[in-house]
Amino acid sequence: MRQIIVGISAVFLAAFLDLTDNTSVSVAFPSIASSLGASHAVLQWVSIGNTLALGAGLALGGQLGDQYGRRKMFLIGVAGYIVTTVLCAVAPTGMALAIFRFIQGLIGSLMIPQIFGIIKASVPEAKQPAVFGMYGIVLSLAAIAGPLLGGVLVSWNAFHLSWRLVFFFNVPIAVVAFVLGYLYIPESLASVRQGINVLGAIVVAVATTLVLLPLSLMSTSGWPAWGFPALVLAAALYAFLYVSGMRKFRDQNVHLRQFSLGMAASLLFFSVVGALFIILSLYVAQTSQRSAWGIALVMLPYAVGSVLTSGVSTAAEARHGRALCVLGAALSAGFTAAFAGLLHINPQPAYWQYAVVLLIGGMGVGLCAPILINLILSAVPHDLAGSASGLLNTCSQIGAAAGIAVFMTWYFDGTDSSSFISALIGMTVVYALSAVLSALLPKASQA
Repeated sequence: MRQIIVGISAVFLAAFLDLTDNTSVSVAFPSIASSLGASHAVLQWVSIGNTLALGAGLALGGQLGDQYGRRKMFLIGVAGYIVTTVLCAVAPTGMALAIFRFIQGLIGSLMIPQIFGIIKASVPEAKQPAVFGMYGIVLSLAAIAGPLLGGVLVSWNAFHLSWRLVFFFNVPIAVVAFVLGYLYIPESLASVRQGINVLGAIVVAVATTLVLLPLSLMSTSGWPAWGFPALVLAAALYAFLYVSGMRKFRDQNVHLRQFSLGMAASLLFFSVVGALFIILSLYVAQTSQRSAWGIALVMLPYAVGSVLTSGVSTAAEARHGRALCVLGAALSAGFTAAFAGLLHINPQPAYWQYAVVLLIGGMGVGLCAPILINLILSAVPHDLAGSASGLLNTCSQIGAAAGIAVFMTWYFDGTDSSSFISALIGMTVVYALSAVLSALLPKASQA
């Protein structure tokens, strides 16, 4: 069991790096622009290029893990991440940085889909809910840590490295993940090799790019004129994939209703999480004199709430999984609604007021996130764990990009408090829809 725990800690480190990467780099943009003379357009592609490459490659990365070994693909991905992160840290120009970030995203699409597949393959089924509960904690910590790490590291400016420190900071963490993974993660792959669905991987990559590109541009340059036609075409491609894959999925004992509803609920739920903390960190910085560490303390109760309820959700999942998932999503909706009400009454809340509402929000994520992930992955057999993980991560990427694009645009569209209140109301609606979809899931996992 010790080997399993250490091996899982390696994939958690990789997940943390992935979840904090884009937000921490985005905070460093002013420093990058000043240091490299990078234009606004180049800075856009430092972020967008990474997101597109990662999102487009996740489905293929999951298939490669199933067919050729999840441990092998994970280690290749982590090794590539280390190399490309160092290249980003020493980039001489803004264009070079954008290119290295794109390559980093492609490499990440080998690493990230293996996370859930490795958990499903190496952790005993009875222990998996607890592991997904810990993943929920990692998710909460990463959502908070990303923008704060970027701010702290750039402000620290150790050895006059400025924004480069954001990348160098990730290297030793990735090295530890590689060493632990090499020593302690057992190899796993599908029992029956069915080959790579090249056409399906290409269609997923094209459709995902058609969704992510306009959404990513929206948050920085406004909605492009070709955005809606791109979304329509993407929807048609996803529909083609769904219809063409239905018979194959049924033959492979995939519970389509559970998987599809879970993916939709996940897309909605995680579209809020990333955007919320970027906006909250901006709002607190703009309306108070708090330092980066002070902002971190404001957000700390959210992580505490997640830790408190993750244990409860995993212990009770077998009997009350769906109910707890719905409760968590509903609690999250209540949190954003209460937060909007608080800001309406007092645009500059005291610390204890932030703490109360954020504690509730963290409790909601701790209840919902680990159970939702487990319900999705339990709908597929072990042979497809990597492929399912790739699709789940693709869905999460799309949700996060949509959330950041929509809610950030909303936030910058008005005055500080009124625009944040409007964004929080929108988040409440999204969380509520996620709760409705979660209520339609089976009462317990069917796999």
